[in-house]
Amino acid sequence: MIGSICDSGTVEIIGPIASTVEDVMLVYAAILGSSPADRICLKPAPPCLPNLSSSESLNVMGTLRLGKYTQWFNDVYSTDISDKCEDVLNMLSKNHGCKVTEIIIPELNEMRNAHIVSIGSESVSSLNPHCYDGKISKMTLDTRTNLALFRTFAASDYVAAQCLR
Repeated sequence: MIGSICDSGTVEIIGPIASTVEDVMLVYAAILGSSPADRICLKPAPPCLPNLSSSESLNVMGTLRLGKYTQWFNDVYSTDISDKCEDVLNMLSKNHGCKVTEIIIPELNEMRNAHIVSIGSESVSSLNPHCYDGKISKMTLDTRTNLALFRTFAASDYVAAQCLR
């Protein structure tokens, strides 16, 4: 893909960064289309943009159910983080009528590890040519450490990770 940093992965998402949902929708509507250079999707669906300025759209929030996995939600370094997140959930419930529902995500740690193996393997695949070109010294120590860890993954680790994806 032209303009992207990496172009070898299956977990990449390329899209706009904006300050509001409305701005992102406008950018997507503007760039929506097909390109012969895009190998993945030559016939995208037409845009279907909601009218967020209508009074009806304000009532839509009340139909939302927000899933909360309490065990994961509270597994944080500082309770300041989970307290602030709890405040946000309470505000959404109080101001917009959203319902908070307790959920459990089975095999979450296994999925997290599979995600690390997938991202790590694809990062190594993408960045190895730069390392062999002598550009590794320009990478941060964190990046070098992560790449060293990612290089320890075997092909069988990657295949097992894809089974969980």
